[in-house]
Amino acid sequence: MTSVFWHQGEFGTGDEWQVLLKTTADAYADLEQHLVERHEWTNPEITALPLAAGLAPYLDWVRRTTSKQVGDAGH
Repeated sequence: MTSVFWHQGEFGTGDEWQVLLKTTADAYADLEQHLVERHEWTNPEITALPLAAGLAPYLDWVRRTTSKQVGDAGH
């Protein structure tokens, strides 16, 4: 996508990627740290949105596959 922004007092545009990652609130801090440590920018946009509701089996899958334990082998 094309990003339009003000940076250091100047107007600019540039190409950016938008990536959606799914995790739990408990796992967010680890994910954020992983992204910050590996991102080329010193101040990347990393934001989190709460999930108000969702299909129970799907939400259970997210919890299982983002836990520190081995996931559910893709089920």
